[in-house]
Amino acid sequence: MIKKDNRQVLSDNEMEELISGLKFNGDATESMPAHSQADADAAAQRFSGYNAAEENALPSAPRRSSANIPSTPSRSARVHADKPLPRQSGLVTFGKIMGMAAMILLSAWLLSSGGKMKLASVTVSAKDRDAVFSAASGNLLSEALVEIHEIPKVYILERNDDPTPVPAQENFTKIEDPERKNYDDTPIDYYKDPTIEVKCWKEKTKGVIFNYAEVTIADPSQFRRKLVHDVVSKKHLDFPSSTFKKMNGVVGMSSDYCAFRSYGTIVQNGNIVRNKVSSFMDLMIVDREANLTYVADKSFADSKYYNSEDLVYTIAFGPMIVNDYTVNTSRSKMTKYPIGEPAQRYPRAAIAQFGYDKHYLLCTVDSPGLTLVDFAEVIQSKGVRFAYNLDGGQTAALMFNNQLFNNVAYGGEREISDIVFFATAIPNN
Repeated sequence: MIKKDNRQVLSDNEMEELISGLKFNGDATESMPAHSQADADAAAQRFSGYNAAEENALPSAPRRSSANIPSTPSRSARVHADKPLPRQSGLVTFGKIMGMAAMILLSAWLLSSGGKMKLASVTVSAKDRDAVFSAASGNLLSEALVEIHEIPKVYILERNDDPTPVPAQENFTKIEDPERKNYDDTPIDYYKDPTIEVKCWKEKTKGVIFNYAEVTIADPSQFRRKLVHDVVSKKHLDFPSSTFKKMNGVVGMSSDYCAFRSYGTIVQNGNIVRNKVSSFMDLMIVDREANLTYVADKSFADSKYYNSEDLVYTIAFGPMIVNDYTVNTSRSKMTKYPIGEPAQRYPRAAIAQFGYDKHYLLCTVDSPGLTLVDFAEVIQSKGVRFAYNLDGGQTAALMFNNQLFNNVAYGGEREISDIVFFATAIPNN
């Protein structure tokens, strides 16, 4: 044991001995007491905790949207079983559980050893270590349990995963869908893997083309916002489709083009990267469960989100156009908002969420566009709980499978500072 900064730190040899000691041989029964096999079987049965009658009695959560996409487990209930669990040897099961627990406790001990830690020559700050540990331990838990029971793996992306994993090209296809139809009756675009499902289609409403992408993700970490070169600057711009392709997104869209304006509070991955308050803006809040809501920028510093570990991103454009399933009725917001030409027919973009279950709707409307009120009414009719207006005009772009899905106004894409996108969480290795 070595003393360092008044703390005891394991030497390299001691660490190797500790880790090697965690290895568990499920067949090594000779060294255990005679009654340990029965105890292990009972412990494994209690651990599974499965009761088919109780599970069938649980009420299903109501859905406000008309979408026919299966809901995904919440972050607090990722590991679940929907059928009786197959039994393994009680000793093997108990051993795997204990070995997994020991590894997680060892990781927690390492992470708690001071304000900063240094492992493999990489320094991780105290602010980021919780997120790193959450992703690492979650993936470890998923890997361990999938070997014990027939439980699907659930993968988690770290916030600094840049770019994200490449989606499998064979999962991009076209399908017929009874509830979502292209205006020309052609099959809609589709992607699905165990962590994300996307449906893209076009409708003609109020005389203009609406481009939709409906997204369901398994984990909140798959909701991403990318700043070009990770800064807010007019000197660092790129075409939305180019940024999207570099990030390996499945589906994505232009965001607020925050670098175009010098105001609006910008939070990226939990850190304030621009602290210039707007007197009129609605900020969109993206929390750690990837739920969407909003707060007035001028009230942000006094809100529960300021300096909160629960905050991941803010988007600075607006206004909020649907909240609690109802169109915003504020005349000053919907017709006199200082940016975005709300009272004029204009190409538009919005991001929306159905309920609180990691289920989203992305939308752009092609030129000549609609007024903000007309646009909001169409979005609200889709059954969304919340919707937020993004930068429109030539900024508005929707991307799927590394291609533009909409017809960008005024001759094509322009370079902007940031996009929102959804990624697969399936590792490429």
